[in-house]
Amino acid sequence: FVSARVDIMPREFVEELSLLQDKVDPEHVDYIRAQIRAELGKFPEEIFASFDPKPVAAASFGQVHRAITKEGHDVAVKVQHRFIEKSLAVDLFFLRIVVRVFNKLLSSKVDLGAIYDEIAIALRNELKYLKEAEYAALVRRNFEGNARILIPRILTEYSSAKVLTLEFIEGHKINDLAKMRELGVSPTEVMELVISAYSKQIYVDGFFQSDPHPG
Repeated sequence: FVSARVDIMPREFVEELSLLQDKVDPEHVDYIRAQIRAELGKFPEEIFASFDPKPVAAASFGQVHRAITKEGHDVAVKVQHRFIEKSLAVDLFFLRIVVRVFNKLLSSKVDLGAIYDEIAIALRNELKYLKEAEYAALVRRNFEGNARILIPRILTEYSSAKVLTLEFIEGHKINDLAKMRELGVSPTEVMELVISAYSKQIYVDGFFQSDPHPG
């Protein structure tokens, strides 16, 4: 959460914590293979025409491997880290203690408990890959017909509670200004497009992606 708050946090904090978005130490591929087999019934080599053992990215909750389905579709396979539920429970326990301490320091100026509850709900929901698939499908439907907004298609036949497979889309981080200039893309146009997309999600659809970060 802090890594996305470039408006209020020191740059050194943001740069260091942003590594948690997609550069966490990855799980060994043997665990990934075992997790896919446990969730989908077969090892990835049996399910896909090809499966890259090297992760494309690894974030705090899971990591992504690139694969090709037997139908020839280029996909991203997201697999949850081991013991992530226990790790999250421990983190939320200590965060709850911190919130209680700060609540006493701040008296009644702000209800940090309510903010904690929102964060806890959001983080627990991030572990529910089938719910994420449902949400992604809804946002994809809401942007149908808009050629400038691409939402990856979910492949439900290759997804489960701890494995999520979706269409692989090549791209670059939205805060990589050097890459934008290299590609001849206007940062202003990108900013306007993002604002337009979020305005539609919030004010028209009433359903929005609530964790926007460059990772």
